[in-house]
Formats: sequence, structure tokens, C-alpha cells
Amino acid sequence: MVNQDHQLQKKEEYAISKDNVLVLKNPGIASEMSGVLTQVLRDGAQQMLARAIKAEVAEFLECYWFDRDQAGRARMVRNGHLPERTIQKGLGEVGIKAPRVRDRASKIRFTSAILPPYLRRTKTIELLSFPSKNRLPRVM
Repeated sequence: MVNQDHQLQKKEEYAISKDNVLVLKNPGIASEMSGVLTQVLRDGAQQMLARAIKAEVAEFLECYWFDRDQAGRARMVRNGHLPERTIQKGLGEVGIKAPRVRDRASKIRFTSAILPPYLRRTKTIELLSFPSKNRLPRVM
């Protein structure tokens, strides 16, 4: 309100007369529970991604199962894992180790369709970063 000298006066009355604030007895528990749930979901996503990549490698090796070198050994073999790298997903960062496949003849190279070599963020994160009217985020 403005008085006769055109100076603002403090308003003494408030629009809300009753306080409706709920007091939580243990406010830290809700955030701890959501943190635990997020960690469970993140671990599940990591396990699902690892299984999918393992199945992809198994299918690739199965295609070349009968292809042998001159010594009679399998031409395509698993060769351990690449160093672990982190990928940003909707739930946060997930660590994953990509399997390594070796061709003894050095002609065929395995590249995962699920986990391309330079992938650091999933498409869901990219779509959330750059929203568009025509594109909606999809769950991977």
C-alpha cells in the first residue's frame, strides 16, 4: 500500500492465515529410499546391457563357428574385455565392459551395434538434451 507521501508501507495482513505445512519426522529417509531405488535400477540397467552385449557377441561368434584356420582352430575367438567405460543413461552413469573379439586372419572386425566404440551417452539422454516437438524420448 502507498501512503499520502507516496511511500510504500508494509502490509500487515497475509492472504493465508493458516499454516498448512506438513512436518516430516525423518525427512532424510525419503531421499535415502529414492537413492536406493535409483541404485537398484542402475544396477539392473547395467546387468541388462551386459547381457545384451554378451548375447550379441555370442551370435557373432556363432556365425563364424565353422570357419577355421589352417591349423584347425576357430578363426573368430573371444579375447577378454576392453577397459571399462561409463555411459550416461537416464538413471545416471553406468559402467560397462565391452567384450573383445579377435580374428586370427585379421580381416573381420567386430563392432557392437548396442555399444558403438565412441558411445558416451544413450539416445534417451541426447533426446532429453535437445527436445523437439516431433521427437519423444524412448526407453532403451
